[in-house]
Amino acid sequence: MPLHNNYFKIGLFAFAGLGLFLAGLLAFGLRGSLKPTLQCVTFFDRSVQGISRDSSVKFRGFEVGRVTSIALSSVEDKDGPPVVRVMFSIDPAALGGKNSDVEEARAYMLRQVEHGLQAVLSFQGVTGLGFLDLDYREKAPGASLEALGARVSADQLVFVPNGPGSIMEISESATQIVKSLREVDFAGLSRDINALV
Repeated sequence: MPLHNNYFKIGLFAFAGLGLFLAGLLAFGLRGSLKPTLQCVTFFDRSVQGISRDSSVKFRGFEVGRVTSIALSSVEDKDGPPVVRVMFSIDPAALGGKNSDVEEARAYMLRQVEHGLQAVLSFQGVTGLGFLDLDYREKAPGASLEALGARVSADQLVFVPNGPGSIMEISESATQIVKSLREVDFAGLSRDINALV
């Protein structure tokens, strides 16, 4: 009889330990999702290769949030190409101690967008891993993206326009150089040099 009683106590102890372990995992996993976050959105009319769900969102190099979803979104012009909608959440406490409230953080972000804050696709080193970098730029987004931004602002999302990142600017410059080189008549140049010599 005492042997069966020991098996029962060992089993009860094992189930209690497993229950505590699962409760700890659940509490640890939900800890970050229970904090209120500021929901933001931006639209890209180019490739967003390199970022994915849960990629970092940085504000001048400091991590303030995570990408929550990436999807195609149609624009007003049905014949035009679709754009990529990137939704991300920002931790209000990461914007500064005084902006720990979501509504204060929303007002702060809207003011910063008016001052030229844009979401830029950037890459970390040579790994190819991308992140959204929030920084101040001068170039304004296209009109179709502005229309999408006005539409999502009504849904209590903060619209952050996007701008070209440094990688994109280098890529576009290289493309223009290659295009210019294609237009050079090297055969004609060679004939002219031979005739001159």
